[in-house]
Amino acid sequence: MQTPVGSPKGPLTTWRAISAVAALMLAGMCTNAVQAQAGTATGTLGVTLTITSGCTISASATLAFGSVAGSSLATTDATANTTFAVTCTLLAPYAIGMGYGANANGTQRRMLTGTSTYLNYGLYQSTGTTQPWTTATSSTSCTTAGACVTAIGTGAAVTYTVYGDVPSGQAVAAGAFTDSVTMTVYY
Repeated sequence: MQTPVGSPKGPLTTWRAISAVAALMLAGMCTNAVQAQAGTATGTLGVTLTITSGCTISASATLAFGSVAGSSLATTDATANTTFAVTCTLLAPYAIGMGYGANANGTQRRMLTGTSTYLNYGLYQSTGTTQPWTTATSSTSCTTAGACVTAIGTGAAVTYTVYGDVPSGQAVAAGAFTDSVTMTVYY
């Protein structure tokens, strides 16, 4: 028996037709999904950081002369040295100055024992006593030319040495003498 033209061919043919239509719809949805993900958009992320000049100085250092017999100090200077470190921003100019201490008489540094017994001393940049440490006033100058350190930051710690000298010829009673000097980095 022949099926007339345009009439359904039966359940199998109907199932095939529905499957074909479903496959076409599914293919269309997949194509739309891929097309939705194929677009792009761009923007710009600004990234900034400002570097300011800065310096740090090691928290503390101690210049310890040890124990010296009074009779020895009468004829021989007492000497000692210590180090401290300064870290400054790369290419930042800086100066390091030393204050005159808590017991100074003008620019003369003095250690104190008790309430009124003083012992004079000096702080120097080298083993001789010709280049004293003095105060600094800015990142590029010292109160006395050559009397403090001026330098340019390297970004790494730089170690400096402080040489101390207690001049001979001072007659003082026995005791533990102390002072406290402020180290300042100007940058």
